Amino acid sequence: LDYERWLGAAEAWTMATAGGAAAAGARDGLGRIAPGCRADLVLLDLDSLVFTPLNDPLRQLALGSTTSAVDSVMVGGEWRLREGRVLGVDEPAVFAEGRARGGEIVHRHDDAFAIGEELLASVRAGWLEAMATDVGVERKLR
Repeated sequence: LDYERWLGAAEAWTMATAGGAAAAGARDGLGRIAPGCRADLVLLDLDSLVFTPLNDPLRQLALGSTTSAVDSVMVGGEWRLREGRVLGVDEPAVFAEGRARGGEIVHRHDDAFAIGEELLASVRAGWLEAMATDVGVERKLR
C-alpha cells in the first residue's frame, strides 16, 4: 500500500473514538466528551516514556502509546483505576492466587501441548519444502 495512503494520527483517533462508538451501535453516547455522553475517560501520564519528548501529542497517543502510559480510568462516571491502582480489587490477593494456581492451569493443557509437539515436525517439514520450491520470484524469508 502506498505510504501516502497510510492512516495519520487524526484518522486513527477518529476511528478509535467516533468509529468505535459507531461500531458499538452508540454513535451518540460514546466516543466523545460532551453533556449526555457516558463518562468514560482514560487519563494518561505525559511523563511516561511514550510521551517523552512530547512532540505531537495526538500522533504519540494514536500511533505510539501503550498501556504503560495509563494513569487513571473512569467508566460510567466511576473511577476504576487511579494512579495505576485498580480500585475495588485486592490486586496482591489476585496475583497470589494466580501464582498459586498457575501450574495447575498450565498442566490442564499438557495433552494439547503434546499433540502440538507431534504436529510441529510435519508442519516444519512442509514449511521447509515450500520455502525450497521455486515459484519464480525472489524470496526474502529464509
